[in-house]
Amino acid sequence: MNTKDSAAQLPPSLDIGGSGAAGSAAARVQGTVSVHIVTYNSVKDIEGCLECVRAQSYPIDKIVVLDNASSDGTRELLRRIGQGLTVVESPENTGFAGGQNRALAMSGSDYALVLNPDVRLHPDYIRQLVEQLERHPEAGSATGMLVRQPEEEVGGDMVPERGVESDRSSESIRSLPQAVRDWLDHLPQHAVIDSTGLRMDVARQAFDRGANEPASAWLAGGETFGVSGAAAMYRRSMMEHVKLRGEFFDETFFAYKEDVDTAWRSRLLGWKALYVPEARALHARGWKEGGRAGVSLFVRRHSYENRIYTLVKNERSLLNLPAIIAIELLKLGYILVKERDLLPSWSAIFRRLPEMRAKRRELRQKPVR
Repeated sequence: MNTKDSAAQLPPSLDIGGSGAAGSAAARVQGTVSVHIVTYNSVKDIEGCLECVRAQSYPIDKIVVLDNASSDGTRELLRRIGQGLTVVESPENTGFAGGQNRALAMSGSDYALVLNPDVRLHPDYIRQLVEQLERHPEAGSATGMLVRQPEEEVGGDMVPERGVESDRSSESIRSLPQAVRDWLDHLPQHAVIDSTGLRMDVARQAFDRGANEPASAWLAGGETFGVSGAAAMYRRSMMEHVKLRGEFFDETFFAYKEDVDTAWRSRLLGWKALYVPEARALHARGWKEGGRAGVSLFVRRHSYENRIYTLVKNERSLLNLPAIIAIELLKLGYILVKERDLLPSWSAIFRRLPEMRAKRRELRQKPVR
């Protein structure tokens, strides 16, 4: 694994005005922050993501980008634009969970923002989340309002509102963050939610809360079950508390539902999660759109297997078992009829069950906050 650290300690970002969409004066807070991004063939997204990270109004101690053996030019791009970053080039694809665990280990900041490369942050996103976490020590994580990336997205860069001409070649580096700020500060009527955190139903199925609903319906903050890993702020002390076998994200998951598992584990150990609507970001989510026909077998298998692992590790209530069993039987019937390519997942599940049961026992033995 090759690590390149070029002036990782960035100078404090300029406060470019206001404190998020509300425009209130920013309170002085002391917590240090690092940003952690895992890339895999992310050449179309990472530059715009980093522009918005670098434009944050809250000082960032360290930006870590771990590349999971990309083959599309992501590594070459990071080498060109990597000033001020700690860039880690993994020789193999370690998945989101493994990649983030390695990236998170490279900083000791009070708070860590786990960020997907297809997210564009409002310049005050980090400030808003840190301020709320500083005020609520019982909260171990926080998320803002993630809004679905609008159709104006072109080539990975957000352009101003439809109908407004824009020449990216003549704009400064602040043009993308400013466009994101303007769009999110004045949410148009057609803006829809990508996620305001995680919710869980009686069958212990996790969903992105508010997904596809009007953004205007989610202006009130509060507690949520957990936070989506797309743009999640975690408290370092919480991360250390909830680790199992030295892992914050369970690396067995590789990718998908690792944020659900972490959120559930954190709640069991006494930590709360916050939704802060004043912190806003755009998310250009891809694979969940268009139904299951457009989802690769790789994604479907990991998602299905990780659902079972999450249940085995975290479920403690017998009251939910009837709903869980009913849903899983329905899913199995669907697989037998429509998606037989998922049947090999059960060999992987049975192979991993002893490991998951052992982790369940370890979790039950950990002290509750």
